[in-house]
Amino acid sequence: MSSGITANIAFALGCHVDAESLSLDFIEVEQRRRCWAGLMMLHTIQSTSFGNPDLLSLSKYDVKLPSDVNDLDITASAVSECSSQPSEMTYVLFKFRLYNLTTKICEQVFGQSKPSRSIIASLDHEIGKESRKVHAKFYCDGETGQLQNHHIVQRQILEMYTHQLYLLLHRPFFDPGRNEEQESSRSREKCVTSAKVLVESYRDFFQNPQFKDFKWFGIGIGSFLAFHGAVALSASIMDGKEDSSVSLTEVTSLLDETMELFQQLTERSPICAQGLPVLQYLRSVPSSINQTYQSSEA
Repeated sequence: MSSGITANIAFALGCHVDAESLSLDFIEVEQRRRCWAGLMMLHTIQSTSFGNPDLLSLSKYDVKLPSDVNDLDITASAVSECSSQPSEMTYVLFKFRLYNLTTKICEQVFGQSKPSRSIIASLDHEIGKESRKVHAKFYCDGETGQLQNHHIVQRQILEMYTHQLYLLLHRPFFDPGRNEEQESSRSREKCVTSAKVLVESYRDFFQNPQFKDFKWFGIGIGSFLAFHGAVALSASIMDGKEDSSVSLTEVTSLLDETMELFQQLTERSPICAQGLPVLQYLRSVPSSINQTYQSSEA
């Protein structure tokens, strides 16, 4: 069933109106809010796959987000207080807010005119705010030892997604030849740092024993996120400008590791199969910084 048909059913059931005003018990209220939030996420995923990340935002409707609690915390008469530990709904709620940010970024960055630095700074602040919330929720007391494995994976995915948003947001100011040097330098450093995190996190899905049951993510959307990061790292080498946030040796090593993983997954992942030739080409393109590095190694 397409998300369009599902949305029409949801509208017919009145899920776009917050259930608190319908004199329902807490279980029914939470059920309806969860259904609506889930529908919005599915719509965003489908729209993004067609290159149009338009989110039917909850802000357009009088529907509150579901409570950040487990199923057992909800009874007909009450909903328990939100815990400091991640719940069964934590991941969904974070993804929903990040999807809203994706829509804002795409509206500003991919429009007809280049966004202003004030808009970039404002959206950067919003991404950072969500990233700090993820850290606070999944790093209780500064460690993750008490977390279940699936929560650790969820934390990793959320962190990867926030760094992809940084890449999308700062892309217009990445090129030092087209922007003010100081402004470009800050955006460039953000891009290179986030790209590094993406490819390192991708590697974890195949090397860290904690993620052995979740390699499906690496084969799918994780490969796309890694590809995005690898392209940004390749661009940082090709334009002949070194970065203080990461060394050239580290960048080339990360790119080689990513291409090796893509090579291993070509038969299982269409993303890897299509992305590998692109990365191989980018690595083969000569640049002044590459030539300097190769000369010093000779």
